[in-house]
Formats: sequence, C-alpha cells, structure tokens
Amino acid sequence: MSSTLPHDSQKPDSDECPLDTVTDFELIDDEETAARDHSTSAASAHWTILIIDDDEDVHEATSFCLRGQHILGKPLQLLHAHSAHEGFKLISTTPDVAVALIDVVMESEYAGLGLVQRIRQHGFHATRLILRTGQPGYAPELEVLRNYDINDYRTKTELTDVRLICALTTALRAYDQLTTISEIRSGLELVVHGVADLFSQSSLAIFSRGILTQVAALLHIPAHGVVCVDQASATGVSAERAMEHMLVISESGCFAGTNGARLRDLPFEGVKRAFRELHRSKRELLMTDQLALLFQSSQGSQLFAYIEVNHPIRDKDLSLLKVFAANISITFDNIQLIGRLDELAYLDPALKIPNTNALERALSKLTSGSDHAHSLATVRIEDFDFVVSVYGDDLANEYLSGIYEHVRRHAAGVRFIARTGDATLAFLFRPPQCTPEELHRTISHAVALNRLSLSVNATMAVVDVPATADVRQVLGDARAGLIYAQKYARGGISFHQEAMRQEVQERAFLQSALVRTLRTSPEFTIALQPKVDISAGRFVGVEALARWTLNGQPISPAKFVPIIESSGLSRVLRDMVVQHAATWYRSHLSTGLPPLPIAINLSICDIHSQDFASSLLRCIEKHNLGPHAIQFEITESGMMESFDTASRELKLLKEAGYTIAIDDFGTGYSSLSYLEKLPIDILKIDRCFIRNLGTTTASRSIAGTTIALAKSLNLEIVAEGIETPEQHHALRNLGCQVCQGFLYAAPIAAARFSAHYATWSLADVLSRNAA
Repeated sequence: MSSTLPHDSQKPDSDECPLDTVTDFELIDDEETAARDHSTSAASAHWTILIIDDDEDVHEATSFCLRGQHILGKPLQLLHAHSAHEGFKLISTTPDVAVALIDVVMESEYAGLGLVQRIRQHGFHATRLILRTGQPGYAPELEVLRNYDINDYRTKTELTDVRLICALTTALRAYDQLTTISEIRSGLELVVHGVADLFSQSSLAIFSRGILTQVAALLHIPAHGVVCVDQASATGVSAERAMEHMLVISESGCFAGTNGARLRDLPFEGVKRAFRELHRSKRELLMTDQLALLFQSSQGSQLFAYIEVNHPIRDKDLSLLKVFAANISITFDNIQLIGRLDELAYLDPALKIPNTNALERALSKLTSGSDHAHSLATVRIEDFDFVVSVYGDDLANEYLSGIYEHVRRHAAGVRFIARTGDATLAFLFRPPQCTPEELHRTISHAVALNRLSLSVNATMAVVDVPATADVRQVLGDARAGLIYAQKYARGGISFHQEAMRQEVQERAFLQSALVRTLRTSPEFTIALQPKVDISAGRFVGVEALARWTLNGQPISPAKFVPIIESSGLSRVLRDMVVQHAATWYRSHLSTGLPPLPIAINLSICDIHSQDFASSLLRCIEKHNLGPHAIQFEITESGMMESFDTASRELKLLKEAGYTIAIDDFGTGYSSLSYLEKLPIDILKIDRCFIRNLGTTTASRSIAGTTIALAKSLNLEIVAEGIETPEQHHALRNLGCQVCQGFLYAAPIAAARFSAHYATWSLADVLSRNAA
C-alpha cells in the first residue's frame, strides 16, 4: 500500500484513493451551514454523538459503552450512519452534532478521509471529528493529523471504554468552547448591527420597536415586550407618579394592543413591579426570567423597556446585554438631543409655535397628497414694532401669542399657523370654510394683556396653494405678495398677481446689481438741475441728482434710491455724489463761468446715525469743498422720524457754515413749531402745491401762504416742479424769487451742463413755451 495520503496540496488518483465515490454528497450552501453553526447551542439538553461506520458490531459496541453515560453534566444522544454518504446527510441535517466518530475505511479505502474533507469544506467547523481505523498502521497517523482537520486518530482496539470516554470528554470540552465563542461572536455581531440600526433611527417610535426586535434576536426568543417613554423630566418623583406619565410607544407579542396606554394602567403586574424595582434601586438593568431596562436622558426624559424571557439568562448573554444596554442608553440620549434640535429647527424659540421650516414642511405634505384647495395668508402685524418699543420684547411676544391663540380658537378652516418673521405670521387655510376677509377680521381682534387692550393692525397677502404647487414658488409668491401689500394695501388684503412677483424680482435684481457695482462702477453719475432767480433771469445754483445706467438702460431714482437706503448703502451713494460734484465744480470753474453752489440730498436713513455730520464733513473736506460750493437738502418727513437726532446733526452742519433746505415742504408734518427749532435756511415748496397754481388763484393758494410764512421767519423760498409759464408768473407775483422745474431745464448730465449754462436765457425759455 502506498504511504501517500490525499490532502489539499496533493490529490490522489482514483486508483489510490477513490474520492469520487463520495462526490454525490449533497452540497450545502456555506452561509446556511455557517448560520447553523452559529445557532448551535452548547446549552442544549444533551450532547449529540454521530457514529459513522460500516460495521454494525462497532455501532453496538459503542452504544453499549456509552449507554447511560453523562459527560460534562449532560447525557449523550447517539446517531448512527453506515456509510460516508449517509453520515454526511445526517451531519448536514443535524446542526448540533458535537462529535463524529468516523471509520476510515468504508465504501472505499479513504471514504472516512474524504468525508472529513467534505464536512470541513461545507462549514461544519465546530463539530469535533475522531477518526477510527480497524487496521493499525493502515494510514500513517502523523500525516493524517497534519493534513486533515481532525481532532483525534485512533485504532478501534485502542479505544477501550475508558479511553473512548476520555477522548469524547476532551472533544466535547473543545466543542463547548468553540460553540460558546461562536455564539458570543454571533451575539456581538447582533449587538454591533443592532446598535448601528438603532443609531440610524432618529424617530423614537422606530427606535423603541428596534429595542424589542434586537433583544429578541440577541437572546433567540420571541419578541414579547413593551417600551414606554416619559418625555417630561421625571427626576425626583416617586415610581407611582413616574408611571402616570410613562406612555407605551411600542409593543409586541402578548403586549399587543397596549400602544398609547399609561404604564400605570397596564394589566401586567410583572411589568410594573420591574419598573418599581429599577426606579427604587436606580439601576438600568434587571435580569431574571424577564429583562427590564430603564434609562434617563440628559434632557430628563425616561425610557423603560420590558421583554419576557421565560428562562434564566446565561452569563454570556448577560455580558452581551450589558453592552447592548449601554449603547441603547447612549442612543436614547442622542435621540432626545435630535428631538431637541428638531424642536429648535421647527419651532419659534420665543413663541414655541411652528416656524418657517415647519411651514415649508406642512406645505410639502399638503401639495403631495391633498385633494382640497388651500390658500396661504402671510400677515404683517403692523403694531408689533410699536409694542416692542413701548412695552418691550417679552410683552410683544405675548401679543403675537395672543393673536395666534385667538385665530387658532376662532377661525374655522385654518389648518396651520407659523411665525415666519419678527412681526409676521403665516396662516394656511381652506376656503370656503374660511375666507380671507373672515381671517383678516379674526386676526384684527384686539388682544388683552396685563389689563391692556392692544389693537391689531394687519396687512395680509393671500396666495393660492394648488395641489401640485412648487413649495418654494408658493413661499416666494407669499413674500412678494406681502412686500407688495405693505406698499400698496397696508392694513388691508392683497391677492397675489403675477405683477407682484415681477416687481419683487426686479427689486431683488436691482439690489444685487447695486451692491455689486455701487462702489466702483462708472455707471453711476450725477445730473444737475438748475435753480433760477426768476427776477434776474439767471442760474443761482444746481441740485445734484444721482443717475444710474444698468446694461445701457437708465434706472429711475424712484426705484434705486429706496433700495439703496434699505440696503444700508445710502452713505456710499452720498459720498459718490459728493465726489462727482467736486469733479464737476472744479471743471465748471475752469470755464470762467460764475460758480454755482451744488445742493446735495441727504438720506432719510443716513441722517439719524450718530456720526452723520462728522463723516459728511470729512468727505467734503477730502474733496476740497466747503460752504461756498455745497448746500444740503433734507425731506420734511425724514426730519420728523427722529427729530432730536436729526436736529443735532443738522446743527453741526449749520455751525460749519453750510446752508440747509427743507425739501417737499407741506407734504409731511408741516408743524410751525419745528420750523423755529430747526437750523434751516430755505423752504422748498413741493410740486403738488404748484401743479394747479394759476395767476388768478395764487393769492388764495397754499403756495402763497407758505411764501408769506417763510418771509415772516426770514427763510428763503424755492418753488419746485414749475412746468408752465402761468405757474412761473403766479410765483413771481407771490414774491417767490427762486424756482426750479422742467420749464427752465430738465436735469442735465454734468458733462454738458456748463455748455448749456453758457447759452441759456430765461427770455428764450418763456418765449418758446408761451404758445
């Protein structure tokens, strides 16, 4: 007989070792086999021993030897196979075979060795394999042990009763250790995957269901359990009080149907007893024939889980559960933090009501599944800033909360309310259950706070929300509508029109272009409109007017100046106008023509800043100008917005020698008292009082009264907006000396002004317009 044995690196031919006799063994999927190995439990009631031998006497002798034996505290269960083929089928279908006693020679000389290879190749690594041979020296023992994954190799005569039991004891001890390691590894994998699963769930309900399923999988038991949560802080309260606030959020098995119930009301005394024990002992884990866990997050809320086990928990499972419980505790805390972040993301921090993010989410749900038509009303509470300034932020927030609560209780059809700005609320409602007019009346109901009755003046913009609408477009239309409503329907209701969006988009486009180009672009220039002494027929000054050309198209000052002021760029525009004025002034003097003082308009926004006058004076000095070259104009309404600050800053300009004019006089407060208090030199009569002025009505006109008032106060008068010779003659008859308007000259580009000035004649102007 050849001494060469078949092994992985050297396969025998069919004459020496006919392994092809076992090639019809069933092929078992490796993953299924591995799973069976993992599920094998060394804690089963017996050890399974498989005897594979073609000699029936060997079966009987082995059975007789092992009958009634207990090894490592458990009895033996014997299975019998009489060929390698039959043995492989048995070991494939019996996952808890601890030891297989295998004859070397059966169907062929090497059938036992071939069976060993197949067993190991198909993933049965835990089963201990003992080879037995009836022919001493038939196969060299050392080579077999070296080349095959077996645990022992003995002759049948050598395995006496005592030696057989010793060999089995050694093999079973190794099997027990391997299966324990395998179960621990499998359990750790469950812990890792289970915790990863739990960490990925930010929803508390999903997380709680995961606890039940993962623990059941870890212990190989059905999922019979319940999870309760108390979202409020339970620190320092009794167990009975805590159970009143513990609500079931997940249940399974025999606890089905308890979802939403209070822990106190559950008809399961064992569950409540476990909670009391954990609460009393301040422990997180309780394990007997049940498993109970109690965790408290850093936010103060508690989670309690109870799972029926119904058998003692093994030590190795106990270790795994402790690891799993520690991770559940961390995950629960993280979910609470995520919940807090979610609250911050979707709730207004002051009012604790939904915010813009929540509104967007509500609209997304609405447009993805609603069959009903809805409308969105965006409302600006006009009195909010007044309440803040008079009563403070806290009461102002209570004021908004009062509006919110009143609408929530009394406006039928309102589905959702959110705070979308400091003084802005949004209402999602369903017509015709609620109409915009009804909603506006409900919002405008006075709010009573601290014995105060505060009125509510609301500006509302309404947009439709189609079922297929784009949420961002709806919100954009709502914002555009509110801007439009505040401009044209303050205190009332405005319904969305395409023109509103276009106007807001144009404003946004201009604002972007202004911010980008104002500081450096040569597209900003000035035009000059002359002031005419109508008695002498000559120019006595000019007003500098900012001009902007964008992409070759002139942009009206009525559009870009308000944008500049609201964007905080008014000082930049002012400095640019001063720079252009200085350049023109020096150029004009070089022509030999008489000097003309330049009037520069002061921004309503800019004049109320504390350093307004000082920064303006520095800018003028930088360009070597002074009171001889520069005058200032400020609108009447702008002055009165912050009278004390404006008055103080204007006095600084006056003390520096500059002339100051009140523009648009008569369109604002027109208070005689402030005319005596302000450091002004000139009143400019607004064009609205000139438009209908005629020679026959001049003496009874507001323009006439204003001229008389100015003379009594020793103030100069400039009338603006003169367009006809009749207006010119009426003003001359009233004694107004200086006028300004399209009759004399439209605003002229600075580069062309001096040439125009050199050829201008009042007589020619009046003659051309006489007809």
